[in-house]
Amino acid sequence: MAAKILLVEDDAQIAFIVKETLEEKDYEVTWATTGLEGLEDFKLVQYDLVLIDLMLPEMDGYSLCNSYPFPQTVAIHFGLFAESFNFSLFHIMENQRQH
Repeated sequence: MAAKILLVEDDAQIAFIVKETLEEKDYEVTWATTGLEGLEDFKLVQYDLVLIDLMLPEMDGYSLCNSYPFPQTVAIHFGLFAESFNFSLFHIMENQRQH
């Protein structure tokens, strides 16, 4: 079963690259463009990982995390930086698959 990832990112170019890269690795990705949209998506589906940009329309990443009691079983990664994305995200997800 593919891990479910919620991507909350308002920059379409970044979101496209991240989403496509993850889907190539067989992850199931839902993309939300605002903090409020991300919050609503999270309430509907049980995600394994949430990737949250810090500066978002309607609700920033910090407010998003403070507005809902995310379960401890969900990994949350703040800020999508292209240089750290490939290493840190895949390292986290591969470790989760092995356990």
